[in-house]
Amino acid sequence: MSKLYIQAMAAKITQEELRENLPAETMAKLQGKTVTPYVIGEEGRSTPNVRGEGHRVLTWPRAVIRRMSQTIKAGTKLFVGHNSDSSTENRPDVGEVVGTFSRIVKDKLQAVAVTVLGSGTDDYDICSIEADAEFDKDGHVGDIGEISGIALGSSKTDSPAFPGAQRVAALQCFGEAAPKEENKPTLEKGDKNKMEITFIDVQKAIKDMKIYPHQLYSEAEMKDDSTVKTIVAQNESLTKDLETSNTKLKELGEKGAEVERKASLSDAKERFAKMIPEGATDKQKAFYEKKFNPESIEDLTNEGLKKTFEKYQTDFSEYAKMFGGEEKTEPSGGPSGGESEKGSDDPIDSAVDALMED
Repeated sequence: MSKLYIQAMAAKITQEELRENLPAETMAKLQGKTVTPYVIGEEGRSTPNVRGEGHRVLTWPRAVIRRMSQTIKAGTKLFVGHNSDSSTENRPDVGEVVGTFSRIVKDKLQAVAVTVLGSGTDDYDICSIEADAEFDKDGHVGDIGEISGIALGSSKTDSPAFPGAQRVAALQCFGEAAPKEENKPTLEKGDKNKMEITFIDVQKAIKDMKIYPHQLYSEAEMKDDSTVKTIVAQNESLTKDLETSNTKLKELGEKGAEVERKASLSDAKERFAKMIPEGATDKQKAFYEKKFNPESIEDLTNEGLKKTFEKYQTDFSEYAKMFGGEEKTEPSGGPSGGESEKGSDDPIDSAVDALMED
């Protein structure tokens, strides 16, 4: 297990809540004494200091928080700050734990330690438990072992730390760790009814109240943020790329359709030519070929071309009759037969010649 230092704040708990959660014999022993409850752990994420590693982001499930409240024992000592190895031997204490329990606050389980402190400890509103815990590489806590002690500190000054080392507990109530600012406003000396408001407190309040960015900033202000500005620029670039791709895709589609249309027209001409009977005269063939315009025909299927050809045959017969001649009958049974026996003064030829000149 790894040694953890988890900072928390003095808890706001009523006498009624204490009576509901502590045994009657414990409450009887506390008569006339001043007790100070501390929230020593809370379900969710925290950034405790892991001895030898520094700050780690850990996720605490409800079961481990419940075990935390059961693990810490009555009589566990409280000290001012941490020492180099968290040992309790020859370490002056300023109080002890008299009882523990867990409670639900805003859908999160909290582990609470009720303590009795000695004199001169009024400013110690931060507690940092010293405990062994097991967690995986992703920071999910699986179990918590012995809680050897609780170090106390004040939120008005630096949090408890090892001599000459970095801050041991740089978060409050499982918030995000934040460095101390030199110009950070402080409480007036002796004012115990006010608590210093940090950026982490403000951030947490905004999240708890479900306040969204557009409720705090205008669109122009949000776009002026460097992170948002980058996202907007990337989005605009992607939108432009998408528009360009869509234009090219449309052009390719149109070119493809044109190629397909031309291929279809060429194919229609070849299929139509095969429908002209071999026994048709040269004039008849010329008539059919002149009349055929695949671009003006909607149905270019074989069935559609067949109907078009039959109409041309009828038109040819009608034109021949109009010019006083008789249509040369094409051999029955399909394409066969020979050339017309009629001479150059054939009225049908004259009609076709007139049509061909149009």
